Amino acid sequence: TADEAAKAVEESDNVNGMRFDMTLLQFSQEFNKGMSADETASMMDIRKWQMNGKPETDENGVQVQYWYYEAGDISFTATVEVQSDKLMNVGCGTTMSHFMGMTNNQNNSDAVLDQAAQMAAAVCGLPADKTKTVRDIFYRTTTGSDDTYWYQGFVFSLSKKTDDEDNKNNMMLFRVFPVTEKLKDEWKLK
Repeated sequence: TADEAAKAVEESDNVNGMRFDMTLLQFSQEFNKGMSADETASMMDIRKWQMNGKPETDENGVQVQYWYYEAGDISFTATVEVQSDKLMNVGCGTTMSHFMGMTNNQNNSDAVLDQAAQMAAAVCGLPADKTKTVRDIFYRTTTGSDDTYWYQGFVFSLSKKTDDEDNKNNMMLFRVFPVTEKLKDEWKLK
């Protein structure tokens, strides 16, 4: 609900005007709470998060640190405000070749979308019954003309990065982040 979304975010001076009211440690714990007993191998170990480069400053002068977490063929990303230690956004990504492939007669896309939905539900403070809805939103970013959607106060998006030397390394990243109503309107999000 909108109330749950409001509890998960707070205003910020960062470029999005909002941030999650959650640290990287808290996010990892919430992500793990959503795992079922047979998914314990997919649980996050906070010690495996790695800094990606040095802190950078966004357009509004807020210092941010990029983080990543390798989980086999799937990786997670996070942008954290240095001063507040709170999350600006989180992402779940893989190569396009992995996403389109199969493992043990199962579409890899299902596992990636499930992990992305679990990630988003955890950071957005959404109840378990909304995970399927979030999964469907991320799926729509892969099939339609829109790669960005607005739901319950959050932006759900798909970013792609092409590797000109080897298309097997083309990347895709499902991300979720809060923005102000003003940015929502400016970006014409629906």
